[in-house]
Amino acid sequence: DDIMANISAIDARKATATVLKDRDDIFALIKKADTAGGGTGFDGLNEAVMGAIRGWMVEAALDNLAGVGRSVQGFEHKEVVAHAADSLRAALLLPIGKLYESQGRYKEALEAYGRALALRRKAPGEEDLESARSLSGMAHVYKIQGRKEEALELYGRVLAVNRKEYGEEHPNTAAVLNNMAGVYDNLGRYDEALKAYGRALAMMRKALGEDHPMTAPMLDNMAGVYVRRFRYEEALEAYGRSLVLTRKAYGEEHPNTAFTLFGMAGAYMGKFRHKEALELYVRVLAVRRKVLGEAHPDTGATHHALAMVYLNLSRLKESASSFMSAATVYAQAYGMEHTETEYMLEMTAKVQALI
Repeated sequence: DDIMANISAIDARKATATVLKDRDDIFALIKKADTAGGGTGFDGLNEAVMGAIRGWMVEAALDNLAGVGRSVQGFEHKEVVAHAADSLRAALLLPIGKLYESQGRYKEALEAYGRALALRRKAPGEEDLESARSLSGMAHVYKIQGRKEEALELYGRVLAVNRKEYGEEHPNTAAVLNNMAGVYDNLGRYDEALKAYGRALAMMRKALGEDHPMTAPMLDNMAGVYVRRFRYEEALEAYGRSLVLTRKAYGEEHPNTAFTLFGMAGAYMGKFRHKEALELYVRVLAVRRKVLGEAHPDTGATHHALAMVYLNLSRLKESASSFMSAATVYAQAYGMEHTETEYMLEMTAKVQALI
């Protein structure tokens, strides 16, 4: 069954979900998925759990709203229930969109976010915070798909809503501005990116304090732009400030700390300080192996970075070995025919030919 079609077809006045019925439905869907695909049934489980949550929430919420509808003067009971049903459907479609997004099913994610947006517009009559959540989800998918101008336009609309509802100095407003800066960065509009990142950072610091860990990713983002503009000293300064915050908040062996160290190493590479870059990449690899696992793409990226450092240091055997390690990770993560896998194998062969 199509999850979104089921939600759209809910008749709130006839919601009859029960724990026993939903339990049976869950097992039936999982069994169906196993029988059809010979797998573990996880897709069926996701679908079933979403359906169960939908039924329970609709039944409970609308039971309460039915009493509200009878008590509100000047409103028809059916209108109140219909309005509530639209709001509930919209709220339930958002996590479904995120689920599809996490699975790389971007077409379905956009459809879920779009339906939620249409329902929210129908309910309050104009874009509000709930509509902004749908728009933000759509913008994120557009960014992943490389539809950057469309992402930028949607983030602009989200920013307008957040400014109206939260104010200019709120962390949520800063977060949207940070997302917009990321799109500017992807578009190569670096001056606009730095300006937006700087403004978002100032807003977040004012709202949460100078040393709040939520400011660290913004410093990392700014540092990344500095690297792309070959402004390596400014990049290292920003990464250094971020590193102090991430170490204090998360400790040394955390993905966020490793991310900052990885960025710092890249800045050292830009300054041809290869030995300092190598030291940081080795530390990052140890953390990512321990925390994320050997087969994680971020671990593969670290092997790739190490291979490049070794190549620049003329340590060819270690470079070839690191390229092969990266190829192994990418083959597991993406498949043998993926461009990243093929490139790592190609570089392995080229470096081995030099030994």
